[in-house]
Amino acid sequence: MQLAQTLSSHGIKVNCMLPSKMASFFIGQKGAALFRTDHGDFEALFAFQPEQFAYLAVAERPQENSHHRYEIYGTPRVQTIEGREQFFLRHDATFFITLDEQLARSLT
Repeated sequence: MQLAQTLSSHGIKVNCMLPSKMASFFIGQKGAALFRTDHGDFEALFAFQPEQFAYLAVAERPQENSHHRYEIYGTPRVQTIEGREQFFLRHDATFFITLDEQLARSLT
């Protein structure tokens, strides 16, 4: 709810928040939510401590047919996301994933 309030104070209206399939994407993750906003949709993954996401690294691996493969290096394992082009952001204890480049800029 705090993230929704922060977004609202920066001009991004949250239409709804839903449970995310990425709630256990990283070991020890606090949770995750899918946000639907007037700027687009994104996943927000939450850590207990900002340090948990401090050293995440995302590597894009070229694929055929305009598909994208991302390897997200974190502790203690590597996670993979495949499909359409995605954009990743990190702020404090939140890791954002969106398919919308303009939304990624807005979140920044």
